[in-house]
Amino acid sequence: MPAEVSIFALISAAGPVVKLVMLLLMMASVYSWYLIITKAVDFRRARQENARFEERFWPGGDLADLYRN
Repeated sequence: MPAEVSIFALISAAGPVVKLVMLLLMMASVYSWYLIITKAVDFRRARQENARFEERFWPGGDLADLYRN
């Protein structure tokens, strides 16, 4: 019967260069997810601000008042 292979056993048996590369890849993955989430939040906020602006712009009115607000 073959021995059980686990992720932790493979990582602990890896050499220092392999561990360093895996650590760098994990850090890059976390950073990329951070960027993805922050950009999604920024785009959602921009869509909401755009919708608020259009609600005030399209009915018409004084553009100077719109600019001040």
